[in-house]
Amino acid sequence: DAVLTQSVVRVCKLTFSCILQTAQDFRKLFPERDQLPSLLAWSSALLALFVTVFSSEVFVSEDLSVVGDCVHAAKEHCRQLSKQGLSLESQLDLALLPPLARLITASFTRIREAVQPLVSKESWRARRVDLSSLQTLSDHSEGALRGRAVAEEPEETVCLTDSAQRLYTRAYRLV
Repeated sequence: DAVLTQSVVRVCKLTFSCILQTAQDFRKLFPERDQLPSLLAWSSALLALFVTVFSSEVFVSEDLSVVGDCVHAAKEHCRQLSKQGLSLESQLDLALLPPLARLITASFTRIREAVQPLVSKESWRARRVDLSSLQTLSDHSEGALRGRAVAEEPEETVCLTDSAQRLYTRAYRLV
């Protein structure tokens, strides 16, 4: 996965520096603004080619953190290009949105399918728990862990799953 990220960063750097260098040379050769649409058309075509290659390499990974790193690298290089006066960010965003949405949807589906059997095995039962200690932990975690006095609140009855009860018990012991 690190290899994928490194290669994507290199391809991003190569592609966007090529676009930048060509844009700088183009402006020197054609200082009049009436030629800029051809530069934009060429830049857009190169960006489309980049997105095709990028998508075929990056969006086959199921590791969202790797995909995120790669997308971040592409967007950062594109942002640097924008700072030099050639903004292709909206085109890049529009091109990356559909495959990114498909990947996120597929990941969500896999997570839901993995969690569903676990949730179906959980049993929900009302239990009396002292929620004040957990609230104290979240509000004043350092003070509570150092043993400072906290205001007492009455216990409340809430519904917890068996796994939530185990988590609550462990957290309560910390307080």
